[in-house]
Amino acid sequence: LPDLLAELEIPAVISGPRSAAESLTSVDSDNYAGARAAVEHLLSRGRRRIAHITGALDVYGAQRRADGYRDALTDAGRPADELLIEPGDFTEEGGRRAMTTLLSRRPDLDAVFAGSDVMAAGARQVLREAGRRIPQDVALVGYDDSAIARHMDPPLTSVRQPIVEMGRAMIDLLLTEIAGRGPGPAREAAPRRAVLPVQLVVRASS
Repeated sequence: LPDLLAELEIPAVISGPRSAAESLTSVDSDNYAGARAAVEHLLSRGRRRIAHITGALDVYGAQRRADGYRDALTDAGRPADELLIEPGDFTEEGGRRAMTTLLSRRPDLDAVFAGSDVMAAGARQVLREAGRRIPQDVALVGYDDSAIARHMDPPLTSVRQPIVEMGRAMIDLLLTEIAGRGPGPAREAAPRRAVLPVQLVVRASS
């Protein structure tokens, strides 16, 4: 659909670019910085075997979160252990499956950074079934700062995305796109990209 909109020269703004080479104007949050903040927080709390449940890796935002996870560990002198990385799919069941696999591979893990709060909720169930206390045995951090994060037991540390500001930015950029499509020959313009800052919200899970 985005490619068809571009072909038809219909003004469009995409939420979250599909790749680093996105051809449409886009608005995103800083997935890379958010993941780095999550991992740096866990490291600051003394966690050393930090697992990552990724989102679906055909999603550019999930790729950037995985990049941030790896780079934060590397910069701390602890290159990522690939046995501590397991793909998920942004669902609760996906979080359960990934956490089960991670525990079987690395039962000594002491922290988990999940690429979404929903996957973190699935991971939490598996950790509890395995007798792991959160955060005493395993610290847990999610992403999105959704209602799930606030109502989990214990409340979930999570990365907050500026959803309202992202919506406003999309409309501002779309109005700019529309204003630039006046009468006359079509103009070629480089796609504009807005990347908004995120915030780590620390709660009892970490």
